[in-house]
Amino acid sequence: MSKHIFTTKRQLFILIVVLILIELPFSSTVLASDTDYASNSIVFHNPDGSTVEKKLDGSEFTKNADGSTLQTNPDGSKFIKNADGSTVETKVDGTEVITNVDGSSLQKNIDGSKLITNKDGSSIKTNSDGTEVIKNASGTELKSSD
Repeated sequence: MSKHIFTTKRQLFILIVVLILIELPFSSTVLASDTDYASNSIVFHNPDGSTVEKKLDGSEFTKNADGSTLQTNPDGSKFIKNADGSTVETKVDGTEVITNVDGSSLQKNIDGSKLITNKDGSSIKTNSDGTEVIKNASGTELKSSD
């Protein structure tokens, strides 16, 4: 028969909440916090109007007073939605995709290459060696540099 240190999920959750509190910067001031046992999360309400929800799985969701949000996932990927509706997604491999409210986007890859896609679907791909491929909205290659 194995012995468990924690006899209930609630006891384990309380321990994790304490560990999260220890992790907060000393300069932080939390106005209030809510514990949601059903979703295994704790929500911190900060003086600047932001809220931070931390979950047992390691994910974290921040909502700022201006309406912008930041989601950090356990795998290290992140998703930011700015107040203007634009987004920034950072994938596990380090690729970053910035999407503007008009639908245009910029993808920056870890090898130094990048892809700019305009709202009409036309694109400019710059490879890591500096060569470029330009395509129109229908995907036809217009120019390729060597």
